[in-house]
Amino acid sequence: MSLQSSAILSAVRSRTARGQSITSIDTELGIVISELCTLVPGAFQDVGSAVITANSQTVTLSFNYNIITAIVDSSDNIITEVPINVLLAMQAAEPSASSVIKHYCKYDRYSDSQFRIFVHPKPSSNITLSIYHIALWTTASDIDEVPLSFLEALIEGVCFKIELGLGALGEISNETITHKTFYDEQVKILQSRYPLIR
Repeated sequence: MSLQSSAILSAVRSRTARGQSITSIDTELGIVISELCTLVPGAFQDVGSAVITANSQTVTLSFNYNIITAIVDSSDNIITEVPINVLLAMQAAEPSASSVIKHYCKYDRYSDSQFRIFVHPKPSSNITLSIYHIALWTTASDIDEVPLSFLEALIEGVCFKIELGLGALGEISNETITHKTFYDEQVKILQSRYPLIR
């Protein structure tokens, strides 16, 4: 069973006592989904792999990494992220290949929507990397990517966003505070349920 935005809409209408006056929650739902991806990243974490070939410094990933939480090699060595200018300086100071990659940076020199990482030192042989990453979902249509256990957080988050948007400028109602409190409680429960893998 997957989450349905229509069920969330129905619950939001009921909990905000606004009934049929709420006709769409797409904007608010997209905002809440995006927030939950960053507040509960463990639920959206995945691991992909990539092989960086000998004497190469870049690898194009076959997935959208959005947020990389860790990169490890096949010996479970953690590869540290550094800014590109630091990595380039390291490369200039130590251009030779090595059996262990120590550093990486995200790399989009070509602005072609290809996701790449740039490593140092370049490997002396092919190395398989495990790349732990978090997908960021940002629209109501991404509801299929959200676990069912997020239902209460989604409902309360949307209720909070709607109440916040309907309040007078600078005024926060008791209903807004109540929904915010319930939303925050649900986020804490989800954070404990979905820790990051790495």
